[in-house]
Amino acid sequence: MYKDLLSTMGIDMRDSSGWLKTEKVRGGGQCGTLAMKYQHVRHHGSDDFFSRMSSRLKSYDILIEEIENYIWMHRVACYVEKHYSNLRADALAAWEKKTDITTAINIATKKRLTLLVRELKEKLEIIGNSVSYTSVKEAKERHLGSKALKAELEILAARRFQRLKATCAEHSLSIINEWALREESAAKAEIKTLKETIQEIENNLRRDENAIKADGGAHLFASTMSGNTVSARSSVSSSRSRSSRSRTSLQ
Repeated sequence: MYKDLLSTMGIDMRDSSGWLKTEKVRGGGQCGTLAMKYQHVRHHGSDDFFSRMSSRLKSYDILIEEIENYIWMHRVACYVEKHYSNLRADALAAWEKKTDITTAINIATKKRLTLLVRELKEKLEIIGNSVSYTSVKEAKERHLGSKALKAELEILAARRFQRLKATCAEHSLSIINEWALREESAAKAEIKTLKETIQEIENNLRRDENAIKADGGAHLFASTMSGNTVSARSSVSSSRSRSSRSRTSLQ
């Protein structure tokens, strides 16, 4: 029923251009088949390509995480060395304080300053027996060991960082290159199929005048615009010729 209604409105329902066909058949146009072919070419291989790119990008993320790990290794080494440096400084300061109090106690004892000796001994008890020359020496050895560890970790982290940085650069360039080649090949295939589709549409429009008349009057607008363009060009050229003639007469 709707076909009859559209036919009475001047719309061609014979499908002579083949827009409703899904398979190639002899006779008539193949516009629909080629249009579907173009859509298939556009999406052909996209799922496999994006799946492969997703896998490669995940492996690239793993490389980035490894680089970050070696950067953190370098920072941890710095923190360890700083920690033992502070412990060494605290041990040395406590030992110097204990030595100063002991010296003051001896001087106060010689001068028989009983009250001062009692106060200094109380301060000495607060410091405790844990502070000694041995503790200072051990703190120094731990600090020197942390410095040696820091140097070794820095060398290891720098070597691994440079190696992984080169690997990441190669990996990223490989991904970009593969993506560019994919885009180039897909664009070429799309252009080829699109040319075939456009050529088929143009051939059907030239062959079937009813299809042109059924387009809602767009062909009339196109012809009017083309006529206006031609007339405008001719008027411009005639005005230019008149102006050149006037200039010649004046000279």
